[in-house]
Amino acid sequence: MHFKHDGHEERCMKVYEGSIITCDAEGSLARFLVEEGGRIVHIGNELPQAYAAAPKVELGDKALLPAFGDTHIHFMSYALFSAGLDLREARTIEDSKSAIADFVGQRSPAFVLGFGSSAHSVVERRLLARDDIDAACPDRPVFIVKYDGHAGIANSALIGQVKAKLGALRGFDADSGLMTQEAFFRVTDFLTGKVSLPSTLGNMLSAVDTLAGYGVGIVHSVTGIGFPGDMDVTLESLFARGLANSVAYRVFFQTMDVVKVLKRKLPRIGGCFATALDGCYGSVDAAMLKPYEAAANLPPEQSKGILYYSDERVAAFCREANRAGLQIEMHAIGDAAFEQAVSAIAAALADFPREDHRHTIIHACLPTMRGLETCAK
Repeated sequence: MHFKHDGHEERCMKVYEGSIITCDAEGSLARFLVEEGGRIVHIGNELPQAYAAAPKVELGDKALLPAFGDTHIHFMSYALFSAGLDLREARTIEDSKSAIADFVGQRSPAFVLGFGSSAHSVVERRLLARDDIDAACPDRPVFIVKYDGHAGIANSALIGQVKAKLGALRGFDADSGLMTQEAFFRVTDFLTGKVSLPSTLGNMLSAVDTLAGYGVGIVHSVTGIGFPGDMDVTLESLFARGLANSVAYRVFFQTMDVVKVLKRKLPRIGGCFATALDGCYGSVDAAMLKPYEAAANLPPEQSKGILYYSDERVAAFCREANRAGLQIEMHAIGDAAFEQAVSAIAAALADFPREDHRHTIIHACLPTMRGLETCAK
């Protein structure tokens, strides 16, 4: 743990005595745990003399156990959404429209960013559409992100502002307002550029306290969602260093630009967005080895979902990042994307072997046996 002395931060030691739940393979309990500088240096039923003089915390009828680790969170998005419009409790389209109108009436924001639209939670069994949002809020931009975080619906006011920026990008449906794939990322970039720094920082502090309240002690945050000059990456990096609590906060820069990561002296690269290899099942664009059912009503060229990058591009990225000593994370949901990620990482490690590299495939919802066997090696 840390404490302040004459304005300077110093390391200190603390001994916890009581019921220590180790969560080891045997499910054993211990009487003492010694922490120094945020690291556990001793666990056991006896306290070595070297730690006898350290400050002691008596647990009494409480217990001490390891914190949860959130291995993949879009923390900046989580912070923004948690302070915005939440539609997850809506059970009808009218409920959603009323929530949007009430939110605007109570807060009068310059734009509305909401979360939680789902065809599975409303009786109509469909997503919100552009016309629905227009009816609730016609005079300012509104973007409602789907429950899966990989698509969103825009109203006419927002489409009017971003249409020229979308061009011929995949995933833009002007009639419904639905944004998926590259169009979704471009709209997200546009909106995050309008978020104020003070409100963002306040939302982040509230969000990390919420996570800590759930027992989360390790946060793996993927960042780089389109703030001007990658301000969100800078802000999260500084935020992680300045936390007053003991939450371990690790930042992954969502980019394939290895040089940008090295210039910031970050040890990790990847996540979703720029390092997403495919879409998701909710938008029927996760990359598959076999075609989706005909009921998915997909055009022939998208019958197996979409791989955002060629095998060569992903392999080149992994090779460069691995040689730079970075920990790599990539989003892969479908089995074709999983195969692409595994092959690229395996080739990178064959090119430049490393111990304890900790490369990660996020989600991996439909892994293949060949891919799993490769990972096991």
